[in-house]
Amino acid sequence: MLRILSFSVVLFFLASACGTDSSSSDTANDTSSEVTDSDENLPVIEPIKANTISGVFYIINVSAFENQEDASNEVRKMRKIHVKCNYLWIPDFGTLSGKKLWSVFLGPFENEFDCLKYLSDYQNNDKNAYGVLVAQYPTRFTFHSVLDRRTDNVKKFGIVIYSTKADEEAYAAEGGEDWGFFVNEVQMYFENNYSQETFVETIKSELFTDAEHKSVVEKSGAERFGYILVKGNAYRFIPHDLPDSVVSQICDFFGLVKVDMYGEEGC
Repeated sequence: MLRILSFSVVLFFLASACGTDSSSSDTANDTSSEVTDSDENLPVIEPIKANTISGVFYIINVSAFENQEDASNEVRKMRKIHVKCNYLWIPDFGTLSGKKLWSVFLGPFENEFDCLKYLSDYQNNDKNAYGVLVAQYPTRFTFHSVLDRRTDNVKKFGIVIYSTKADEEAYAAEGGEDWGFFVNEVQMYFENNYSQETFVETIKSELFTDAEHKSVVEKSGAERFGYILVKGNAYRFIPHDLPDSVVSQICDFFGLVKVDMYGEEGC
């Protein structure tokens, strides 16, 4: 009886050992299957080329690779999370650095606003990410935040139109109806004459986070409505006034030569 019991115990442990080996073998086969079907064995994704897209577009630069296949694989991985992403050959586009690398990016986006909006969210994962305009001309335009936009790596001067709904309504009730017209004149002046040196944004823009909104208002001392000027770490607030006066003050703060509506240089 003791011999039969001992023999049964031996059979039990042998069966258990065989079962464990079988399970390990299944896991190894699954891993092998994953490797066989991995991204590295899939066809190379077609990049964006200069002759396949018209006009300018905007991208968020994420990474760069010497090998096209590596760039393609990175895009495939990113597409599991981000709907809009692709890659391109940097020397194909004049506004880029010219480095012989494949740039992996988020986008393309049709305009700067959409690109900046996406960039603000993406920087929660990668604070070094930045946006860039892609085109054939040589001038380079990049942006790192709503207040950090650059031409050929030189920061632009910022003009932020400031107002609150309550102040606008109070001003209108007092008979003031010129705020919107004056703002348009000031904005058009700088877009027509100094688009590479300056940018114009509104404090109501979705591009400002709550923290950025609070910071720029406090640093400039803005109140009621007017224009917040940003030059590096220097801030100034210009209250609502006639466009000619506002333009003169802005040019003076930024060190720009004022050009009147007829194209003549003024003081």
